[in-house]
Amino acid sequence: MNRFDRIILGVWIAISILISFMSLNLGVGTFSTPGPGLFPFVSAVFLGGASIIYFAFSYLRRAGKGSVSIKSEEILWKRPGLVVLFLVIYSLLVVPIGYLVATFILLVTLFNDSPGAKREWKYTSAGALATVFISYFVFCKLLQIPLPRGIVSF
Repeated sequence: MNRFDRIILGVWIAISILISFMSLNLGVGTFSTPGPGLFPFVSAVFLGGASIIYFAFSYLRRAGKGSVSIKSEEILWKRPGLVVLFLVIYSLLVVPIGYLVATFILLVTLFNDSPGAKREWKYTSAGALATVFISYFVFCKLLQIPLPRGIVSF
């Protein structure tokens, strides 16, 4: 594990500690009657725990044999950067144009940008459409969670 990895893990551990304290102020509640801080608290505990476990295993691996290090030039930054960009655009468009349209556009874009062979538009569109309507049915009809209607209302 190089110095950069230790700094990143330290940042994630600090973020998880900060989020867990902030979520305690919101009120965690119990699992039967959850408070608004329960999900952030549990997420922060898992994030911090995973960071600490990774930190410990990397030191154990280094003590046992030579450490394997990945140079930042070897990491393909384009794809994760595009996904983050698509999600930011999605979050800006979901309210004005609605959940159905924005999610369909996001999923078609993400399905088409996935690694491997290029997929045909009819398959990515069919998969996105099925995913959008299944998620709409689950969230809006079964769980009765209101979703942004936007330009399509039914």
